[in-house]
Amino acid sequence: MKSVYFPGRIQTAFILYSIGILTLIIVFPLSSIFIRSFGEGLDKFAEVLINKRVLSSFRISFQSAFIASILNLFLGTILSWTLVRYEFPGKKILDAMIDLPLALPTSIAGLSFVELLSSKNFPGYVLKENFHISLLHTPFAIVLVLMFVSFPFSVRTTQSVLKELDKEQELAAKCLGANDFQIFRFLIFPEMLPSLLVGFAMSFARGIGEYGSVIFVAGNLSGKTEILPLLISIRVEELDYTGASILGVSMLIISFIILLSIHLLERRLRGYASK
Repeated sequence: MKSVYFPGRIQTAFILYSIGILTLIIVFPLSSIFIRSFGEGLDKFAEVLINKRVLSSFRISFQSAFIASILNLFLGTILSWTLVRYEFPGKKILDAMIDLPLALPTSIAGLSFVELLSSKNFPGYVLKENFHISLLHTPFAIVLVLMFVSFPFSVRTTQSVLKELDKEQELAAKCLGANDFQIFRFLIFPEMLPSLLVGFAMSFARGIGEYGSVIFVAGNLSGKTEILPLLISIRVEELDYTGASILGVSMLIISFIILLSIHLLERRLRGYASK
């Protein structure tokens, strides 16, 4: 597809407009929290971060988001493969249901999992009565909720790539004697890998910042189920705005570094695939 040529003045106007919108919507709000975070110096910044409770919240948030994203990576790939490669009754309904977590308010998702995991309903009741296992207010519940809210990203990114794959190459490879595993390993997987990384990154980013649904199932147990967004909210309620800002900025910096690394790796892989 040929790029559209814009005269110099129009092109410049579009660029300035884009920079202005980006600055207004993203840079200005984030700059305010950065100014507050570093306003009392690096000593205060370090003092907040080395707190044992804060470090535990960081670990729980990133660990839960990572586990949920890995699980979504495998489950979402299987589902996207099924939707693209096979025809079956109810396929369109199943395809439409994938985006439900994006449309639902996060509080509805949290309440749904509270009902599901509580000792009053199945399977929570069965596990509680027969095995004395409670799933509510556990790390398992956090991972389950994060999988729910971020699942569409893992499916959609892979699904779009699978639709564009050239099936004639697969048929040619099969005619030359390649088996299904070899076709997937050498033809399909290299094309899917960049999209898998993008899906993982988007799922991970959503999981790290999720708050509305997790607070219903986490239970706010310090060192066990207290996620970082919840701790930030607690700091705000305590009127410790500087501490809340420092936690938010730290979370933002770490998330940005992780996402940037994945994005650069994804671009490199796409470059190798196009050669």
